[in-house]
Amino acid sequence: MSTIKASSDHLVLSSDGSGKEVKIQRDGTEVLATTSTGVDVTGSVSDTDGNVRSGRKNLIINGGFDVWQRGTSGFSSNDTYTSDRWKLNLSGGTGSISRNTFTVGQTDVPNNPKYYLDLDVTAGNDNTGINHKIEDVASCAGQTVTVSFYAKGANPGGGLTYVHLAQNFGSGGSAAVDTTAQSFTLTGTWQRFTFQFDVPSITGKTIGSSSYLWLLVGQRADTSTNAWNMDIANVQLELGSVATDFEHRSYGEELALCQRYYYQLIDGASQSVGSGWFYASTSASVVIPHPVTMRTTPSVVRTSGTNYFRIEGGGYSLGISGNFTVNNSTPRVSRLYDNTSVSGGTTGHGNWWYSSSSSARLALDAEL
Repeated sequence: MSTIKASSDHLVLSSDGSGKEVKIQRDGTEVLATTSTGVDVTGSVSDTDGNVRSGRKNLIINGGFDVWQRGTSGFSSNDTYTSDRWKLNLSGGTGSISRNTFTVGQTDVPNNPKYYLDLDVTAGNDNTGINHKIEDVASCAGQTVTVSFYAKGANPGGGLTYVHLAQNFGSGGSAAVDTTAQSFTLTGTWQRFTFQFDVPSITGKTIGSSSYLWLLVGQRADTSTNAWNMDIANVQLELGSVATDFEHRSYGEELALCQRYYYQLIDGASQSVGSGWFYASTSASVVIPHPVTMRTTPSVVRTSGTNYFRIEGGGYSLGISGNFTVNNSTPRVSRLYDNTSVSGGTTGHGNWWYSSSSSARLALDAEL
């Protein structure tokens, strides 16, 4: 037998454990029922705005700024990636980005994130800030989305900073579509900001290659040359009009998401590249499996110089420059070869490649 007991602040529905269920109906139709093994729900589990919150919700990759494959400071060139998936937007201004670490046990931002991004603008201009590209331009089309983050800093010339969303339909696609930028005022203490955007529908639009949804946080439509700065943490973009708690993912999961777009193999000396072979006496190749399937066939990013890398094996110990080229590659595996600094090899002989300079860098790039 089931019983119902009410008090001033709650309602208790109890079952006797005999298999009889507690059921909730709406307009005569069952929407929820308890069973001996759990709860059956008819329909979706939603917040009050009607948007499902189960599964992954944050469409931003590396919104906690945990992954920095390219380094942690020294970023000062316009339109360059800094913390993974985040670009520095200078648009005629000057500034730099670096990684900062929260004090252990700090409580300014909930759940004690480890890092935040520090943007220091020495001369501002229109569209100065940071931007992020979400690969699937259709993921939010025709829907309300909410952007949220924590930030503090100094505004440009006492003015405002902005959040801005835009649809870019890629090569061969329709013209880009902007949403209305929304302003906010930074202070010297951490505070949470939330913004809702109605993303335009893509009905009638042509989606080309490398399309994306573009998020800018920074200075918008303001040609002031005043300096300003912004510290920012825990950026989230989610479907619906409610800003929910920041979604924390493990470092390993976040790194794998980032490696779809950029994979850093070498960042110093004595690091293994992989096993290879001599294609000819003056040409050597190495095959590099990617840790995850990349967005597209990547290009190679490297520093090169005398003896930056070495090839060893079978009596060989050859210094090479690292002037690598990608060939016969796919989003899953890359073949690199060097035919400009190799000499003295024997066709078909196997070898091992590694870095021999602290300045050596090697990465695969499939960014938008």
